[in-house]
Amino acid sequence: MNDIPSLDALREVAAPPLPSVHARVRQRAARRRWLAGAGTLTAIAAGALLVVNANAPTTRDRGLGAAPLVRLEAVAEGSDSPRQLTGGGTVGPEERVVFLARTDRHAWAVLREQDRVVWPSGGAWEIEGESVVGGDTPLSWRPDDRTGPLRYELTACVSPEALASGGPGCTTTSLTLRWSP
Repeated sequence: MNDIPSLDALREVAAPPLPSVHARVRQRAARRRWLAGAGTLTAIAAGALLVVNANAPTTRDRGLGAAPLVRLEAVAEGSDSPRQLTGGGTVGPEERVVFLARTDRHAWAVLREQDRVVWPSGGAWEIEGESVVGGDTPLSWRPDDRTGPLRYELTACVSPEALASGGPGCTTTSLTLRWSP
């Protein structure tokens, strides 16, 4: 007699029917084929996304030689409390404007109104982060001889040389204000 009783009990158990064994094998094979197909489709979709988004702008650092990101903002000051001006905003007859420049890095800039320079009167204005036109003593601006819509352009460059030549490494942003007489 055998010392292991479980082996005797196992000998009395009948083997599963052959069709049920084949059915389980087919289910496993079908599951593997489905997973392989899903994996292939996922790889194709990921590749397509990489190709489509290859030239999309990103938030990563653009390097030291890249043009700075820049934004021009304006605040009206006068009889009312200071108020933010947006593109096309109207400046009242008793108001003056303070311009703010925002950059993501150190840059040299110039602010122009239509065809003339507003700030600085000569050379380049060194800016970083948030800078106010006029520096430590903010310059409030009102044109003497013009009314109606005027376009203000802020050009920021990686160096004074790039600003002088207007070549690569420069970014320009604009803001239009409507001046009341």
